[in-house]
Formats: sequence, C-alpha cells, structure tokens
Amino acid sequence: CLSFKNSSEHFAGKFAIKEAVKKSINENIRFKEIVTIHKDSKPKIVLKKKLNYRFLVSVSHETNIAVAVVIALKND
Repeated sequence: CLSFKNSSEHFAGKFAIKEAVKKSINENIRFKEIVTIHKDSKPKIVLKKKLNYRFLVSVSHETNIAVAVVIALKND
C-alpha cells in the first residue's frame, strides 16, 4: 500500500476485505490471520489459519470510501 500515492485508499480497501472475510465465514479468526494480496491485478485472500475455504472477492476504493464483497465457499 505504501508504494501508492494514495496509500490510505489501499489500506482502507484491505481493511474492507478483511472485514468482509470475517463476516463471510463462521469461524473465529483475527485480522492478522487474513492476508490480502493482488495477483494479476485481482485481489486474493489467503488465510494463515488452516481453514477449508476459498474466496471470491471484489474491492473498490475512492478518496472517502472503500467497499469489499467476499463470497466464502467451503471446500468439501
């Protein structure tokens, strides 16, 4: 995030993703256990805690607002 001129927008986007992850799964997980990365210009979620989920994620941010939508899919 610090490599961008508007780093606060990017930090807010990461926070929004982490908050959406917490709300999308029925597990006790801390923010530090949720890692957000971008691969091929797309947001990805990696959990440090070994939980059996995969995620669909979308994030958008502007100067004063950040929003993220996360769909958690439980692997069988």
